[in-house]
Amino acid sequence: MKKLILLPIFLVQLLSLMGCSLRSGNTQSKATLKTLHEKSISTVELEAFVEQIMERADVAGLSCAIINDSQVVYRKAFGNRNKSTGARNDEETVFAAASFSKALFAYLVMLLAEDGFINLDKPLYEYLAEPLYQYPAYADLEDDERYKQITARMVLSHTTGFPNLRSLEPDGRLKFLFSPGERNSYSGEGIMLLQMVVEAITGKDLETLAQEKIFHPLGMTHSSYVWQAAYNENIAFPHDEFGRTRGLSIQLLQSNAGAGGSLATTADDYARFICLGILNVDGRRKATIDEMLQPQIAIGGHPYALLNDSHASLVTFRIDILEYHDIQAGQFKIVFVVNYQFVFFLIVCITGNNQEKTCDIKSPFHDIKFRLTKY
Repeated sequence: MKKLILLPIFLVQLLSLMGCSLRSGNTQSKATLKTLHEKSISTVELEAFVEQIMERADVAGLSCAIINDSQVVYRKAFGNRNKSTGARNDEETVFAAASFSKALFAYLVMLLAEDGFINLDKPLYEYLAEPLYQYPAYADLEDDERYKQITARMVLSHTTGFPNLRSLEPDGRLKFLFSPGERNSYSGEGIMLLQMVVEAITGKDLETLAQEKIFHPLGMTHSSYVWQAAYNENIAFPHDEFGRTRGLSIQLLQSNAGAGGSLATTADDYARFICLGILNVDGRRKATIDEMLQPQIAIGGHPYALLNDSHASLVTFRIDILEYHDIQAGQFKIVFVVNYQFVFFLIVCITGNNQEKTCDIKSPFHDIKFRLTKY
């Protein structure tokens, strides 16, 4: 089954993944790469395609990492991280990862389950010292005891019944749209609840847990859920429709660690997470990953799916089909098309213009055509 990973602000292609090598920093890019169908594509074709995308979508800059046959075979940064100053992207430029934060958080929860800190099927409220509605963020649920049904498994498979964000609801309040476990519907609110429970169980904040369990062990030296002073030296800026920088909205997103969207990282770091954290594991860890990727519930009519035969797993990157997304993350406008078998292809438009134009582009990787919206 194909697995979906959503990685904002930079382009990443992971092809024919069977496991991964270690840090790709010294990797010499190969002249020829393999596609999902075991066909060959030259790096010249790849780079021409990337440049075509960037020109048509007014993408200021992006970063790319490709894996073939268990090793990183291509790494390259394109364009600018700040067009106003002419500063170029490189492989260590940090980007806002937005909802890719959720996949890494799901992995963290699975590690905690592996170590016995949390049971995926135990109601989350049982881990808390007070009834859930007594916590200020959940006062809206006082008269609806369905919160007692919510488990970590439901959160990670997006079946809590919560909306994506209460702030997007007409009344701005948190409520159930359906009973927990009934169906799949993407929910950042569920992720925030699970973050609160995880921090209560462990007595540690999200950033500390991520550093201890993921970033340090996997060598993700440019990743964090909170702002780091070092980012000032090499951070990707959002740009408006005229190519002007619009300030560091990522810094605002990272004022507090948020499992749903505050991660900052690089293409290389995130590829490393997929490689070493998910694909190249064995023993007890492999059993954990197998459980994480096991289909949990069919996605029927899900707003992020175009077909009805997709399934959600315990990590927020598993959808079987070609997808088209258009989301807003602070000042970053993100548009991407995905077709996965633990392979992903991403386009990001970092502009602030609401005017739209569309064009069709032929992908050299998947033998498909897709429509690209330009902002």
